[in-house]
Amino acid sequence: PQDLVQIYAENINFSYPSRPQGTGYLLDGASFAISQGQLVAVAGPKGCGKKTLLELMAGVLLPTGPDKLFVPPHLRVLHVSKNPQILPEISLFENLTFGPSDGQDEEPKRVLSICRRLGLSQHALDLVEKSIYKKEAPKKPKVEDNSRRTIIGIVSGSVQSAAMRELQENTLAPEQGLPYTEKCLLHIARALVMNPEVLILHKPLEHFDNIVARRVVDLLREFVDLRGIEKPQSTLHLRRPRTCIFSVGQTNGLEDVDMLLQVNNKRVEMVDLVSFGKLKQEVGTLFHHLDRNVDNLLDREEFVNLTEVAPPMMELFGVHPGTEIAEAKRRLNRIFDVVDDSGGGKLDFEELMAFIREQFNDNLEEAVDALRNPAGVAQKLAQKKMMKAASSYKDLDVWDSPEVPQHTTVIGFPSTSTKVPVTPC
Repeated sequence: PQDLVQIYAENINFSYPSRPQGTGYLLDGASFAISQGQLVAVAGPKGCGKKTLLELMAGVLLPTGPDKLFVPPHLRVLHVSKNPQILPEISLFENLTFGPSDGQDEEPKRVLSICRRLGLSQHALDLVEKSIYKKEAPKKPKVEDNSRRTIIGIVSGSVQSAAMRELQENTLAPEQGLPYTEKCLLHIARALVMNPEVLILHKPLEHFDNIVARRVVDLLREFVDLRGIEKPQSTLHLRRPRTCIFSVGQTNGLEDVDMLLQVNNKRVEMVDLVSFGKLKQEVGTLFHHLDRNVDNLLDREEFVNLTEVAPPMMELFGVHPGTEIAEAKRRLNRIFDVVDDSGGGKLDFEELMAFIREQFNDNLEEAVDALRNPAGVAQKLAQKKMMKAASSYKDLDVWDSPEVPQHTTVIGFPSTSTKVPVTPC
């Protein structure tokens, strides 16, 4: 029965004390439920609160107010930061086995196997093996060094300076000179060695190329399915379920997850993975049609070239098919700046995907249908904007009509209007 208890949140709120007054909560009324034994990805735009959500689940942060956030207390939860931590004071093998375990988790053969399967270089594997030998080798008795004594028999150098010399020696150890990506793999290996019931990782794929990232996801999948990496199959039924929750900056390579949580607009929503996969496929087809130089990025010229490469698809961006080419390019040029969320002057697949999802208010099925049959989509999008604008004014008094910004002329108000024609309800 304990294995059936869910990790869940109900209407949790959170705000950092340092946030300016009036900005409200970073998470507001967020709710979700995660069954044990699942691989869960957490996605969302930059700054939406993914890191905060993971830290709340890990107990690093506490919700603001009397809200319900429950993680079964009998489960060991391991919180793994995004940036790698290699402690210089201890050996590489001791780094990999740092933290509580059942003893068998720290067997050298298992530790080496996990490192090997993550794709560590032979040089890094050799360093791990040497640190194992160094740990197991008997310590040599210290030989008294009289050369470090003064005439009056006092050891030169304080305890602090001796400790500093030892720390410097450890800092210059070979493992400290490993490439950054190798340290990131060791960081993940340490988490898999510990083998917790709930593993929470911050963007574990961000430092790697697609091949290594795929390997990491495969191991996280195995961690969940087999209730631990490199553990005996014969004792599988005796081990508790393993749950892995990790955040991502991009949604590539998430075909194997059991659940995808989207953090956006201060809420947490579960994404329909089937519809999400279809949408990725359709957006990917459009993206690759526009990507003429095949660099997996769209510059402004490539994006505006939509008018020639796929004119019907202009409707997805609110441009009617009958619009003159020059005017259509002018509008797409302006839309490019909106889609370019990073401000880098080029669009990646994730930015295009996020914009199209936003166009359809995260109605994935509707977005898929629009990509497959874009006829009439521009008119539907315009109608939605008009309805949204009208709903925001429905409770206003006739004398409190707000002024109309210049850009609202596109939704049906004459350019000469300064007030919205509101009638009392």
